[in-house]
Amino acid sequence: MDVCARDATNPAMVDVPALIKTNGLHRSWTEEEEEEESLIYGGVRLVPAEHLTPFPCGLFHKLQVNLCRWSHQQKPEEEGGENLDGDIHLWTNGAKVSQGGVEAMILLVNHGQGVEIQVRGHESERAKCYTLLDTACSITENLLASTLPDCSQPNTT
Repeated sequence: MDVCARDATNPAMVDVPALIKTNGLHRSWTEEEEEEESLIYGGVRLVPAEHLTPFPCGLFHKLQVNLCRWSHQQKPEEEGGENLDGDIHLWTNGAKVSQGGVEAMILLVNHGQGVEIQVRGHESERAKCYTLLDTACSITENLLASTLPDCSQPNTT
């Protein structure tokens, strides 16, 4: 039913997004902008073809589960002797995925009427930002296609 994801590194741990009650990160990207320079940002918003129709209840939790599974499957990269583990943080209407020095935030927006996927990273990490954005979009679009097969493709803005 895709309501939870087991952590491959710690099989005793299970992520159940529907039970998460926290309302967000302690600090937003805009609060961190003053500290970090030369960061680049990008993103997309996926909305149903009928802009006023919310996604079905529970769809975003399934997206969080799929993001957890993807994050847990990622292997640490060795780059200059540095271990770059992937990491994921979940909250009620969002997820933040970090991998290889770049971050993606996936948010349920407009009262369930859209999903925003935002990425950021240092100027030197442009390719990794694009790859993480493409991966998060693919996970989201595949979930929408498998869950809502009769609906047309969502609009990307």
